[in-house]
Parts: sequence; C-alpha cells; structure tokens
Amino acid sequence: MKQYYYLSSDRTQQGPVSGDRLYALLAAGVVNANTLVWCEGMSGWQALGTVPPPSSPSPTQPAPYRAPQQYAPYGTPQQVSPYGAPRQSWAPQQARLSCWEYFVQCVTAKYATFSGRATRKEYWGYQLFLFIFLLAYFVLNILIAAVAGEGGDNGVAVPFVLLNIIFCVGFLAIIVPSWAVTVRRLHDANYSGWCVLLSLIPWIGGIILLVFCLQDSYRGTNQYGPSEKYPD
Repeated sequence: MKQYYYLSSDRTQQGPVSGDRLYALLAAGVVNANTLVWCEGMSGWQALGTVPPPSSPSPTQPAPYRAPQQYAPYGTPQQVSPYGAPRQSWAPQQARLSCWEYFVQCVTAKYATFSGRATRKEYWGYQLFLFIFLLAYFVLNILIAAVAGEGGDNGVAVPFVLLNIIFCVGFLAIIVPSWAVTVRRLHDANYSGWCVLLSLIPWIGGIILLVFCLQDSYRGTNQYGPSEKYPD
C-alpha cells in the first residue's frame, strides 16, 4: 500500500499516511484539493485533487516506475521544511518588562539615568507603584493613630516614629529617579528633558507636563535614542 506525505497549511511536512487515510482527512476538512502530496513513484509534489483516490481506477495508463529524485521540487520527505526556514522581516525585539520590573529598574539600574528614553508603560508603571507605597504609608499611619486613640499610647509611639523616618528617607531617595524617569519620558515623546522644569510652575505647569507624559512614543529613532516601542 502506498504511503503518502502531505504539506499542512503551515507548510510543514506530515506523514506518512495511507491513501485511504489521506482521503479521510480530505473528507474531514484537514486537507483540501490544493494540498500538495507526494508518494513513491511520483516525480514531485502534486495537488491532492490530481491524485486519483485509492479505490478509483487511474484515468490514464500508469507511468512506469521511477525512483524518486534525490531532491523533489519542494524537498524530499526527509527534509524538515519543504520550503526552508521562514524568513523574518525584522530582528527579534527584547521582551517588554512588567510594570513592577520597570519600577525596580528605575530605582536601581536607572536611578540617575537622565539620558535615553522611557515608554509610557515604564513611566506610569513607576508612578503606579510609587502611589501604592504612598497609599500603604497613609493607611499604616491611620491604623497607628486609631490604635493610639483607643487606649492611649499602647506602645505605638516607636512604630509611628520608625514609619515616618522610613517615609522621609524614602521620599528623599525617590527624588532623583522620579526626575530621571520623567526626563526620559519627555525624550521618548520627542520633547526636551528641560520641560521637566514646567513642574515648578504652579498648577498650569503640572498640567502641561502631564499632557506631555501621556503622549505616545515618538516612532523610530530621535536625538535621544531608538524607540523601544517603535523600533526602526
């Protein structure tokens, strides 16, 4: 019984399968009449619609047996991919980081990095976790105050003082990375990093800076470096 090989929809070689099995796949919709098939005795890959079913007599005199060529038009059944490896139209890009990973990167590796660019995800991921930590500080302060209010001191003075010392140290520590990530975000939107000084203008300056930071990345490379979101 002849054994057939066929090319699936993604052009990968499948088989071997019997002729009956091949036409059962055709009936099930797994393959179609244009699917390329090959078996021993064929000179090359042929459309399934041109291959007679195993139970049907051949409409023409069968051709004399010929050994299959070493290389059929789309490759022999021994080749992994009949059309070769797919070509890539662009180089693989570095995997995007999560918001938490961006936050950690901003306060460690890019602590005082004012050059380069920062996507909206990096900037707002940093701001998100900054807000979460600030919210946690206020919640703990309220809980400590509630405990102290119910029964006097109750030993909460020391935790209260330690919490506020940690807050003050943390507040001073995030000044530099906060300015740095804002400058990089302005660079990414194709604005000068000096626009960060708009935050010193009461009310209107902060609004303008917010609008700048909400804008999408500048496509391609600008004077501040390549775009992570829209590489060339």
